[in-house]
Amino acid sequence: MMRLFLFLLTLLFSLSDPAMEKYSDFSDSPLAVKSGGALTYGELRQAGVNLTDRMSGNQFKKLVESIKQNGLQDKVINYVKLDGEIYVVLGNNRVQAGRQLGITDQLIFKEVQLPFRGFKTENDVINAAAEVIGGH
Repeated sequence: MMRLFLFLLTLLFSLSDPAMEKYSDFSDSPLAVKSGGALTYGELRQAGVNLTDRMSGNQFKKLVESIKQNGLQDKVINYVKLDGEIYVVLGNNRVQAGRQLGITDQLIFKEVQLPFRGFKTENDVINAAAEVIGGH
């Protein structure tokens, strides 16, 4: 039921808000496995990646510029897997910046378990993803 709800929210907002395209299109990375069991962006994209946070447009532009000038300072992106879906819980904006800059191959995705940072329950993660989709 929750997956259907998230799907419908994604569809609704992606149709009505062209700015959301950058948060829903994960189609630009080849598949490969990194050493140590970490996964690549392409592998997680195939499973369906959900973001749980996003910066304002101005903050995001500054992040992209910083990465252009200094490279990625932290390449590890943490995610949880809930009912077969992937939710990024730390590094959401680096994922988007990496996608925009064409450097997603530099990101290393590592699965973590709840509780993790501000996420205590599965509902915390799902609600955060719904807020990103809803633009809140």
